Amino acid sequence: PELPTAPGVHELFASDSGDRFIWVHDWSSRWAMWQDEDLEQEFRLIVAGPGTAPRFRLVDLGYFEFTETRVEAIQHSILWAAVIIGVAALLLSYLIARGTLLPVLKLAEAVKRRRHDGNGTKLAGGFARDEIGFLAEALDDAEARARASLERERRFISDCSHELRTPVATLKSALTLVDELDGDPVHRAKVEARMRRAVDRMERLVQLFLVLAREGRQPQPNGWVDLHQIITEVVNEQAMLHLPRTISAEIEVPSSLEVLGQRDVVMVLIQNFVANVWRHADGYRLRFSWLTGDTLQIDDDGTGFTATKESSSVRADSGGFGVGLGLAERLCVTEGWRMTRGRSDLGGARIEVHFRAASVV
Repeated sequence: PELPTAPGVHELFASDSGDRFIWVHDWSSRWAMWQDEDLEQEFRLIVAGPGTAPRFRLVDLGYFEFTETRVEAIQHSILWAAVIIGVAALLLSYLIARGTLLPVLKLAEAVKRRRHDGNGTKLAGGFARDEIGFLAEALDDAEARARASLERERRFISDCSHELRTPVATLKSALTLVDELDGDPVHRAKVEARMRRAVDRMERLVQLFLVLAREGRQPQPNGWVDLHQIITEVVNEQAMLHLPRTISAEIEVPSSLEVLGQRDVVMVLIQNFVANVWRHADGYRLRFSWLTGDTLQIDDDGTGFTATKESSSVRADSGGFGVGLGLAERLCVTEGWRMTRGRSDLGGARIEVHFRAASVV
């Protein structure tokens, strides 16, 4: 057949033996190529150079064809490639799973070890700042809240049992005596007064415990409370309850002063302070002063405190504890206030309560 001489790339198809070929340059030649089943070998003829002496280059494309002779080799190649890719995928999956689960297993082991040891070591310290580290921090935070809640419950129960024991014992002894004093109205009146003081003390303690029971819960809404009025009410009430003993109360607080808080909480707090003076101070003066800013200062001329550490509220020579001064400190913490105590210039105890806000109307 005629070979192309025009410069360019031309399609040639030949038989396996190479004795026949066809130049595909139009539709008729392509149709003839399709009709001849022996023309399986495909070539490209590259003609270069102008003039009467062109240069020819024949390129065999049989290597790039998927013929029947290469199907089996290609199948084997694909099979081996699939096996290699599968093994690589399994290995990569193992490494990814190991890298992902190892911190989780480490965290689980740390939780188990801390549960048995009980040393309270922080979990987050052994992990990076990633998802596992954030989970460890959340576990530390949850455990801290649980420990704080259990500690509040323990202290609450301990304080209740300790503070209520004295008035209950007083009532029991007074009830034993009251039937024996029918013929002695003077002593009977004294026993009844003693019972009233015990009931009053129990009432104040129950109020305090109810307020403290809300510790850690949603706080109640605050409002402006007349501090001067509350102090006056509490002083008059305690003076009536502890007759015939008298204490001179000096209220140097502006009559229009208001503090931000809840009335029942402020009432319970002042009641505890004032009742302590009547029951444990052994003095004759009680002074309420308002300092510049937001601080209420309470002074007396009694025995004072033997210690001013946070864990101690013992009155000197009183033989016992004040009514819930430790609980009053917790109450101040719950309300966001600050309470300090020390030595008064009157010679007795001094207590200062720093409120969050105050206003003179």
